[in-house]
Amino acid sequence: MRATVCAPWSGRMVGSTGPRRPLLLGGASIAVGALCMVGLTPHTSVLLLLAAYLFIGIGFGFANAPITNTAVNGLPPAGISQSGR
Repeated sequence: MRATVCAPWSGRMVGSTGPRRPLLLGGASIAVGALCMVGLTPHTSVLLLLAAYLFIGIGFGFANAPITNTAVNGLPPAGISQSGR
């Protein structure tokens, strides 16, 4: 759900400032979520797991738009029309 909320915001950021800032935010958020999962045990709090998944979802939301934009911008003009097939 967080990816759905953050993706449009990330797309606006890519349009106004380029892909660097949303990629940095996305990578940092995914890293925080991964760090939350480092010491998992069978007795880990559900709140810690929810926080980890929250950060990972935010990270994916911020990373999706700049990655897609960069990939499509790297295609030759003839390849862009075929990329949707």
